[in-house]
Amino acid sequence: MRSRPLIAITMATAAGILAAQFCPFLALVAVPGLIVIAIFVCLTRRAFWRDMALLLGFFLIGFVRWGSYAAAPADDVSRYTPAVITLRGVVRSDVDVITDAKTSQIVFARFTLDANSVSSSSDPEVFSTVSGNVRVQVPMRPAGSGDQETVSSPLPAYGDSLFVHGLLKRPDGIRNPGGFDYKAFLARSGTFATLSADELSSWRLEHAAFSGTNPIAKFAYAVRRLLLHPSRSLLSPTQAGVLDAILLGDRSAVPPEVSNAFERTSTIHILATAGVHVGILTALTLWALRVCRIPRRPRHLLAVFTLVLY
Repeated sequence: MRSRPLIAITMATAAGILAAQFCPFLALVAVPGLIVIAIFVCLTRRAFWRDMALLLGFFLIGFVRWGSYAAAPADDVSRYTPAVITLRGVVRSDVDVITDAKTSQIVFARFTLDANSVSSSSDPEVFSTVSGNVRVQVPMRPAGSGDQETVSSPLPAYGDSLFVHGLLKRPDGIRNPGGFDYKAFLARSGTFATLSADELSSWRLEHAAFSGTNPIAKFAYAVRRLLLHPSRSLLSPTQAGVLDAILLGDRSAVPPEVSNAFERTSTIHILATAGVHVGILTALTLWALRVCRIPRRPRHLLAVFTLVLY
């Protein structure tokens, strides 16, 4: 614990996350346990027992962190599923686009919407207050449009407020044994529902650049779009999609047949950001800053900021 504190803390937190999936009954003692541990750490003078208590505390933190995603709040918008609704909210993620393989034109846009009100098809004029995130897909051009059709609606951006009308439902879980659990993936970000709009007229932008946006997230998404642009302008759609998936984890432009090929060869993890990507980025950042003769402490702080941004 003393010589390698981060390793011990990481292992304790990971153990808590694992326990939350297999021992949910521990939730009854998680929060009281954290309070007791905090009091014990303040009162004890023995370093060994204090370290053990801290590790147990991080174990419970990992447990609570994972357990907080297990169920949706009482006012979560997912309580309306399945239903055709009109949803009002604010875009809280970067916007992924799905392009036509032949024309490279944007067909669909996907993003996470922070819902704040909803109306049902039975009474569309009455909106009820809700909360929670929804993974939304909206069309960007009219259905059945030809190859010459351009994008007929402005692309949503982080912080935009908009209305969306479509089918609200729960996300699918694991379809095949050992397969990707899309439901659990969304739940880890507090998202318990998806919504799909069928027509271009089914959604509209209310106003852009909502004042309550996070400036750090807005900057990060702007940098991401800046990094995605060169590959999509210089390479073919398939090559650009694979490169963007490897470097930035953006798999929206990867054709299904290419994604299936990676899955069949058990190399699908290459198309997602993982520890290897973080390690390479850290090494390159520290090397570049060292070449620029940046002092050690500022160098490490800049490296941490780069990883947070990534």
